[in-house]
Amino acid sequence: MAELLTADLELRLLAPDDGVKKASHGEEIYFPLRVFLANDAKKHHARHVSKTYVFADAKKRVIAYITITCSQVLLDEGATPEDVKKVHFPFPAVKIAKLMVDSDIRKNGLGMKLVKLAVAVAIDKIMPNVGCRFVTVDAHRSAIDFYKACGFVMLDTDENRQSQDPLMFYDLGKV
Repeated sequence: MAELLTADLELRLLAPDDGVKKASHGEEIYFPLRVFLANDAKKHHARHVSKTYVFADAKKRVIAYITITCSQVLLDEGATPEDVKKVHFPFPAVKIAKLMVDSDIRKNGLGMKLVKLAVAVAIDKIMPNVGCRFVTVDAHRSAIDFYKACGFVMLDTDENRQSQDPLMFYDLGKV
């Protein structure tokens, strides 16, 4: 599977007949991502709790996925989105709830393409019709550099910097 190219994959919304049981999560810290895909992604998708976008092969096997949902960033009243150290006043956001790329084909750009898709959905579909200021993610420590490469910034508080899954955000107001 390592030689699989993006051209061999279809990027689309999760379908009811997609094969989701075989994706390899790799390290044990990513096991919950495989469990979500196998047990919950289709239910959440159908119930509009979240939406899952997938890279699927010709046999409809999911190779990589991203799940996004609604969220908010809380800022103190009067604070601007640039001052994200202060927390309380809600700003609408899209949250990357889950992101997984099959362990056999990581480092091929699929994860970054999925993150760009989530940002594009927020910009093209949500911002003009509902309003949205941020895309957020609770990043695993091992994924912080990946999200930084995608343009995300870590919430700058002591508590967040020490968190196991620190909050990172992408400010759509700067796009």
